[in-house]
Amino acid sequence: MTARVRRSLVAANRPESAPQVLEPENDWAMLNRNYCHLCDEMLATAVTFGITPALIDVDSDPILTARWDEDVPVLLFRGEAICWHRFDVQAVVAVMASASYKMVS
Repeated sequence: MTARVRRSLVAANRPESAPQVLEPENDWAMLNRNYCHLCDEMLATAVTFGITPALIDVDSDPILTARWDEDVPVLLFRGEAICWHRFDVQAVVAVMASASYKMVS
């Protein structure tokens, strides 16, 4: 994960900050942690959908930990949470069908 992606996700989760869009090659990100079977399951399912998210260890940043600690894994598209705990096929398909997704893919 690049520092730019981390800054964008952290900034997007601060109330005083407007959400920031990730760069096209980093549109998908997943907040995870080590030894998390739900994280492994979500990543495996995402890959079957052609999604290779930037992996961000939620425990690596106190702001991310404070916001997402009990909700990992979290799949994000352009900094917006799409699903957490389990891969939500309907939510992901809706994002992939959106005009904004088609413009960058």
